[in-house]
Amino acid sequence: MKIKYFANAMVLLEGSKTKILCDPWITFDNFSTTDIYNFPKCNTSKNEIKKIKPDYLYITHTHVDHFDPITLSLFDKNTPILVADYKVNFTARNISSLGFKNIKIIPKNQGLKLNKSGDSVWMEPSAEAPDVDSIALFKLDKFRILNANDNIFNYKQCAKFRKKLNGIDIGLLPSGSHGPWPMFFDEVIEKKLMWARERKARLLENFRKYVNATKPEWVVPIAAGLMCSGDRAKQYKKFSGISPRTEAINYALKSEKFIPIPLSNNVSYDFKKGKYNGKYIEATFGNQKKYINELSKLPDKFSKGGLFHIDKSQQINDLTNLLSIARRTQLRWQKKLGLMNLSHTIFLDVNHKFIYRLSFKTQTIEKVKRKKIKDKKYEIFKMPYELLFGIITRHFFWDNVNTSHVYFVRKNCELNRDTLHLMNYLNI
Repeated sequence: MKIKYFANAMVLLEGSKTKILCDPWITFDNFSTTDIYNFPKCNTSKNEIKKIKPDYLYITHTHVDHFDPITLSLFDKNTPILVADYKVNFTARNISSLGFKNIKIIPKNQGLKLNKSGDSVWMEPSAEAPDVDSIALFKLDKFRILNANDNIFNYKQCAKFRKKLNGIDIGLLPSGSHGPWPMFFDEVIEKKLMWARERKARLLENFRKYVNATKPEWVVPIAAGLMCSGDRAKQYKKFSGISPRTEAINYALKSEKFIPIPLSNNVSYDFKKGKYNGKYIEATFGNQKKYINELSKLPDKFSKGGLFHIDKSQQINDLTNLLSIARRTQLRWQKKLGLMNLSHTIFLDVNHKFIYRLSFKTQTIEKVKRKKIKDKKYEIFKMPYELLFGIITRHFFWDNVNTSHVYFVRKNCELNRDTLHLMNYLNI
């Protein structure tokens, strides 16, 4: 049984009879259509990826650092794809749209036999984000392997998977998590630094909780291996709260017992022989300065010359009508999902003379001067005009773009995942 690491949550599980590649995503030659890149820099080539020829691909969810059409284009379209049984299966739909013909949706609590040798998988949507993420337990060569990718921690779900096969041997657990808070919040530096310290402590404790709840013999830290380009790249060192792998490992080892297996790009570990192939190289925001500088100079897709730039002469100066139509679509989903009790108010700022007020209590979109906001609790999403237009017209999916292109302001309110989820349905 071997595990090879590539980038972020992209790992190859290689048993004697079965090879499973999870979340293939490589930003080859510093190219990305999403303005999100591997971190640290990944030098794996397209030819190296083509040679893997996995028996199965596992796509945990469709965030851009897990579902990448460019990397997926390198695989045979007949390759079986493992997908969780979501209530609304956008993951299966998106994979099908790329031409893959053998999508295997794994029924919750039933699992799937992968071959006649006893290799199997059990999978279900994330307990904390059941619409957009999943967690899987593989049995390969009698090794029990849990892949939690970058799931939000849920003790009951972890304990459930631990009991399913009477224990877990290998845990692929998130040692960090990417997110816009506090990096991409409009706030004074002192407050952002305080928030970053809070986030770092939270992420370290989250990793420890995963180890405690799953109790694997070996732990392979994964996830949080991405970075936005442009000016945002400069925010990570001070404000991301993401620790190097060994710092997360050492924190967890203070109270938990496990064997850490840190892996970096193209490094693998043979669990039967207890040997590495390659040497782990720790990536930090300090030793990746050159790469961060490269990313900071890359233009984003909305700037002049970008892939989705709209000249000001071609922009619609008042998006109220389009947003009103989009709000009707969103309201239908709000009712369908049973989220009618939300009191949240959101303002959309695309640098017009006014901002757009969206209340989840009403269907109406209002234009408001920023200085004349009357709401006591609200959020402002500040973004390029092109991004909001692209969300309305279904060119972009909110979950895949808000981290890389939106700046946030929160006034007297906390994070509400339901309101963020509903932004995925603000379209015509």
